[in-house]
Amino acid sequence: PNKMDWNTAASVASQVSSIGTAIGSVTTLDESPPSFTTLQIEDPTAYNTHIVVTFELNEAGTAYCRATRSDSGETAADLPINRIISAGWSAAYASGGTGGAVTIDIQ
Repeated sequence: PNKMDWNTAASVASQVSSIGTAIGSVTTLDESPPSFTTLQIEDPTAYNTHIVVTFELNEAGTAYCRATRSDSGETAADLPINRIISAGWSAAYASGGTGGAVTIDIQ
């Protein structure tokens, strides 16, 4: 019932058009996460009460961060995603390359 034959006698353009008409619009998931094109942290010793992270992404997305003292004993293994997200420090980047840098002010 969902069979569609490729007609070698017809032109490629008409084949593509007829397949597109039969199938309709197909949306696929973006399987690649955004990547940082800019990632900067201001001097963490400049303020006693907060740190500032500035970033840009290659496409729309959200960056999350969590501050951890270097002498806390925590390792990357101690910071699963849910602990990073629950810290509440995040910012959304609207669109790749045109939105300008976004700053997360961690207080």
